Amino acid sequence: MSIYIKIQEKIQSALSLLSNGAGIELPQHLVEKIVVEPTKDAAHGDLATNAAMVLSKPFKVAPKKLALMLIEHLSADTDFMKLDCAGPGFINITLNKKLWLNELATILSENEAYGNLSLGANKTINVEFVSANPTGPMHTGHGRNAVLGDVVASLLQKSGYNVTREYYINDAGGQVKTLAQSVYLRYLTECGESVEDDAYQGKYPGDYLIPVAKDLYAKYGRKFVNTPENKWLALFQDDSVSAMMLKIQTDLKRLGIVMDVYTSEKSIVEENLIQEVLNILTAKGDIYTGVLEKPKMLDDAADWEERPQTLFRATKYGDDFDRALKKSDGSWTYFAGDLAYHLHKHRRNFDHLLNIFGCDHIGYIKRLKSAVSAISGNPNLLEVKASQLVNFLENGTPIRMSKRSGNFITIEDVVKRVGTEATRFMMVSRHQDMTIDFDFKKVIEESKDNPMFYIQYAHARIYSVLRHAHKKITDDVLKSSDFSNINDPLEMAVLKKACEYPRQIEIAARCIEPHRICTYLYDLAGLFHSLWNAGKSNNQLRFIDENNEKLTLSRLALISGVATVLSSGLKLLGITPVEEMR
Repeated sequence: MSIYIKIQEKIQSALSLLSNGAGIELPQHLVEKIVVEPTKDAAHGDLATNAAMVLSKPFKVAPKKLALMLIEHLSADTDFMKLDCAGPGFINITLNKKLWLNELATILSENEAYGNLSLGANKTINVEFVSANPTGPMHTGHGRNAVLGDVVASLLQKSGYNVTREYYINDAGGQVKTLAQSVYLRYLTECGESVEDDAYQGKYPGDYLIPVAKDLYAKYGRKFVNTPENKWLALFQDDSVSAMMLKIQTDLKRLGIVMDVYTSEKSIVEENLIQEVLNILTAKGDIYTGVLEKPKMLDDAADWEERPQTLFRATKYGDDFDRALKKSDGSWTYFAGDLAYHLHKHRRNFDHLLNIFGCDHIGYIKRLKSAVSAISGNPNLLEVKASQLVNFLENGTPIRMSKRSGNFITIEDVVKRVGTEATRFMMVSRHQDMTIDFDFKKVIEESKDNPMFYIQYAHARIYSVLRHAHKKITDDVLKSSDFSNINDPLEMAVLKKACEYPRQIEIAARCIEPHRICTYLYDLAGLFHSLWNAGKSNNQLRFIDENNEKLTLSRLALISGVATVLSSGLKLLGITPVEEMR
């Protein structure tokens, strides 16, 4: 149990005593809004809470009066050194130093299990991410989505969820047919046939299809030259999708990502799940035949036709429009396939579903949530997050690219330039709603302006000290030592920041915002570097004092705890902590 949870429980216990004494029942939804967080200014104490502000209404007193009542109840507890009412009713808290030292002992004892939470209570959650169409290699937009999904999955695992990472293969429908047709043109070229340039109009132009065509030629020779499409289309689709998926899986491996499950759209169609989901929704009265008004937004007009259609009552479940399930040619819409896929996920009995989309699918979120709500009867079963674009720069100059012309930056290109770990860090370094500017030069720069380098440098510096010290001092000695010599304000600031780690994990997991971990690690590394620099200018703050073993043990224990947190956080991001900078 982290120091923040311990203090929150003490506050809630005091509130329970006050409410019981007054015959008041505290609304749970308000109790859940109580926050214990670090103060913005250390001069105001260690922590602050909004408890009195949140619960003044049920107590029928002013927030400031409730804050003073709480302070009176908490003052007898020796864990609190000082309690002040601030502003309209906030409470600033200064803790007994022993709590921070005890938390350091917990960090050293639990090692990288420190920060593990029971938030998820072992509930199952399916995290679907990437799910790029198997029509080409992964580009950088897919890469951001992939890393975001993978780190979110790791965050949820550390928070106590039982996580399944899933990729949905869109191997049915028009895009896969176009892929096969594009490969066929390349195949004809391999067979020595002449192909006019205009034949590629509306097809996938990338050279990445040439190896696929070469393999087909090696396998079948000229068998399919001058052959009707229906003789080769299904075969070319299967072989092309298999080749593209192999390439995508190789790209995922480059990023350090391993999926637990790959689900095929083609198998969903073959199992007749679209008709099943239609039957389920029909039984609920959520399917009807009608003519939709043309949507004003282009995204919403994708499946619109001015004719009677089979429609889903999406507006009943919170969407802006009802949605078409069948096209005029009798084929199912893309949305109908997604309904069937989410029925498939629902039948696997996950407690939660989380989809990570690209920004091109933001307009799709409402309709999908409405569909899952209708299918499952649970409006909160599905959560969807979307990641924005990545802009690439070369030393500050934007790099122009176009997927349509086949000229785009692939994940393979990026990883070869800067490595897996720099790529992963950058892809989750900002909130997913914000565009990332990925400068090839800056992400490998060895300076404070490169956050990953700065964090790794802190970890390596600590290990350089520990390597020297471990000639005489073992980890067991550090864990059992007396930490009471940690006294300097900068040392205490470093310790208190390290103790924030479980809280940062919880917030990042609850909000699905892994960039918070990047920011936190950078701040912790910054405080450590400040302490290191202070020791260079002031001998009294050096980590190793040959004449004072107790002080040395305390300081080595402190920086060992910092290294543990930095290491755990980096591994959460899928990055290997370094012990030496080379």
